[in-house]
Order: sequence, then C-alpha cells, then structure tokens
Amino acid sequence: MKMILRFILFVMSVALLSGCWDTKDIQDIQYISAMGIDYQNGQYVIYVQVTSFAGVAKQEGLEPKPTPVWVTKGRGKTMNEAMNDIYKRSNQYIYWAHVKLIIFSESLLKHGLDNVNDPILRIQQIRKQLGYMERMIH
Repeated sequence: MKMILRFILFVMSVALLSGCWDTKDIQDIQYISAMGIDYQNGQYVIYVQVTSFAGVAKQEGLEPKPTPVWVTKGRGKTMNEAMNDIYKRSNQYIYWAHVKLIIFSESLLKHGLDNVNDPILRIQQIRKQLGYMERMIH
C-alpha cells in the first residue's frame, strides 16, 4: 500500500513540476523578419529587420500604432562572428522563425556563399523554405 501511495505522489509531483519553465513573454522577444548579408572590406555584415512587441500591449486609444520595426547590423570576419555581434547588441531573446527573406549583396555573391549557408542553416528556428534575393546593399 505504501508503494502505491509513493508512486501516486511521485506521478503527481512530476506532473506539477513539468510546467512552463522556458516560456518567454511576447514583449521579451525580438522577431527577425528579414535578413541582408553583405561582404565589405574582408568582413561579413549582416543586417536584420527586428520587430519588437514590447510596447504594443501598453497602447491606449482607438487608433492602434504601427508595430515598431528597426534595423540593426552585426560585423565579423566570419558569419558566426557577425551573428554573435547581433546577439551582443540585443538585450532580449532573438527569435528567427519569422525570417521570410534573405537578401545577398552582389559583393557577397562574388565572394561566394561557401561560408554563409552553414551558419544560417544551423539556426534551428529558421525555416528551410525562404525567399532569396540579390540586391545592391548600400
């Protein structure tokens, strides 16, 4: 009887402890919606368009204000260094699953994409079906 009671208590405690331990509030997340990659002066430069919902819930009035969007960039000798530079500039969790477009500059295409694809594909949140464009980045 004691064994059955212990087992029931164990199962109940496991069920109670398995809550939402890794949840993040929407205002604590920065959503990346687009990405531009350039190669300048021997360095990779990554531009990301960030959407932040931090102030959206605090809005008052009848007319909703547009969601704030801003662009930041990261630089590095490698793609990983450039991406880490973006992480250093952010004080919030970066969420990559909303990336819909990646723009490659002409200079990056001339340099080659050998060192570009692997770091992007290692981000598990990025969808594998994206839009790609080639444009001049100024």
